[in-house]
Amino acid sequence: MKISFKGIENIKILKAENKKNGYYLDDEKTPHPVTEDLKQVIITGNLTNDVYGKDLSDYKNALEKVLNKTHMEYYDAENNNNFEIHLNKRDLIFENSKKKDNTLLLNKRKLFLNNDEILPIYSFMAKLITKLTQRNDLSEHQKKYLNIVGNAIKEDVYEYLDIEY
Repeated sequence: MKISFKGIENIKILKAENKKNGYYLDDEKTPHPVTEDLKQVIITGNLTNDVYGKDLSDYKNALEKVLNKTHMEYYDAENNNNFEIHLNKRDLIFENSKKKDNTLLLNKRKLFLNNDEILPIYSFMAKLITKLTQRNDLSEHQKKYLNIVGNAIKEDVYEYLDIEY
């Protein structure tokens, strides 16, 4: 799906889903059913500054705050208005419980929310997702996929800040 509008251009939202059923063995070697639910959502595009917002400046400011402190590169130096947010969401569903595992990548680099210095990137991504979901020219499916990513970002931040979700 490709969308173009002012402020954020060449947006693509892709989603893949896969579900597997299997079994795990407990300590007594008794088999128990487990379902692995995998979802991947990728959002790519180009950011600009215009009358609709300063998305590119906000992105660069968030990156600079992180880069100056952690020396990590989350952008393509030649095309630094490009972004790719990639979510790998994995849920393991057991008989009586569920285990979640989210992995977020920004421009093909895994994000680790393990200190306050990375919070500006999460804040930027959350604001961008919110802005995109408010667009009238997006389908309900696209908004659903964006919300999957937005919720994963929120879950990571709440877990890091030790706030109940």
